[in-house]
Amino acid sequence: PFQVELPVAAGTPSDPSQAFGQYPLNGHRIDLRGPGFNEVNTLSTAIQVRTAQGIGTTVLTDQDSLIAEIAYAGIVADYARGYFGQPAFSVGPSTEPLNIFSELQAGSFDLESSTARLVITNGIGADVQAFIQQLEVSNTGSGQSLSLQHALLGGPVNVSRAVDLNGGFQTTTYTAVMDDGNSNFTELLELIPDQVSYAADLQVNPLGDISNGNDFFYYDSELRA
Repeated sequence: PFQVELPVAAGTPSDPSQAFGQYPLNGHRIDLRGPGFNEVNTLSTAIQVRTAQGIGTTVLTDQDSLIAEIAYAGIVADYARGYFGQPAFSVGPSTEPLNIFSELQAGSFDLESSTARLVITNGIGADVQAFIQQLEVSNTGSGQSLSLQHALLGGPVNVSRAVDLNGGFQTTTYTAVMDDGNSNFTELLELIPDQVSYAADLQVNPLGDISNGNDFFYYDSELRA
């Protein structure tokens, strides 16, 4: 366990002494299962107090006290394991510029067909369920806009957890194909859009603790599309 020793000068109830210490935790493992390893989000701390050698007998009264305040700052986890719960997140609604047609100054074009793939990569050791609520493109010059019509919209997108390789991880991917047979993606491109609007809801561990407390992430784990 992590141990420190901090000398504190003598004080009185009316004039207490203080001592401060700051210690790096680089490379240390923090176990949040409590002293019996059967709890969650519980950090066990033990404080031992002893008088300095050679000062003789020390008399304590009900007016004396010892207060220890411990705080943690700037913690960046290199690796974490446990049950991460079922937090929910919202992405957007947001509008971003779309520059794929920035070289096309004017005009229009017709496409015979088109195909696109949406690839979601999960580097986190937890299942993720996404609901894409909005995916719309617009041409600010013409004032036209069009929403994507595809099974992705509104329906659940289930992305499996990454695989822990004990020192690294293997990502999992979800791929959705959009073509003329299942979407209006070609119509979206023919609009010559210069911005895209989107909104989505994310749910971590939609099925609960199916890993039996073995969710994980590494420092460079991420969920990206």
